[in-house]
Amino acid sequence: MTPAPRSPARVPVKVLMLVGDQAEILIPAFKFTVDNPLRVPVDGLLEATGLERSRLPGRRLTALVSETFEDGVQVAEYELIK
Repeated sequence: MTPAPRSPARVPVKVLMLVGDQAEILIPAFKFTVDNPLRVPVDGLLEATGLERSRLPGRRLTALVSETFEDGVQVAEYELIK
């Protein structure tokens, strides 16, 4: 059974680690956990947070996350949790 689409929601996100030009992120609300992280481009995280690359792993953020049949999971508008 295919999961239903999910409207955009601002949810907690954690950067697990960096792999080349990708970051593995955890989004428990969308079932992306340590056993199944989501890979996203590092550049988007760097631009949104203003952090140095070496400071991303372990960082907690929020992001606007949605899911559709056509595009899968989309992550945007990262914000640092201060």
